[in-house]
Amino acid sequence: MRPAEELRYLILAAQREGNRLLAQALRPLGVTPSQAEVVRVLQQHGPLTLNGLGDLLVCESGVAPESRGSWAAPAGERVAGRAPRGCPGPPAGP
Repeated sequence: MRPAEELRYLILAAQREGNRLLAQALRPLGVTPSQAEVVRVLQQHGPLTLNGLGDLLVCESGVAPESRGSWAAPAGERVAGRAPRGCPGPPAGP
């Protein structure tokens, strides 16, 4: 296994474990990690439309950001061709 591939799997394992621990901590509140993220974004930004909320949650949407035509910046601004910090960039072209 190549070092980069090994690092990728280690990061994925840490992410899964962190999500498992977060889910366990939130369970008594009846909230999932995804729901907690929505609450955090709404607390930080105030009332938002569903589209505005979706733009801020682009990393978790399951929708490829490039299919939206531009990347959603952390403050909800549209920034073409650049992924917000913490989001994967666009896939490599052919």
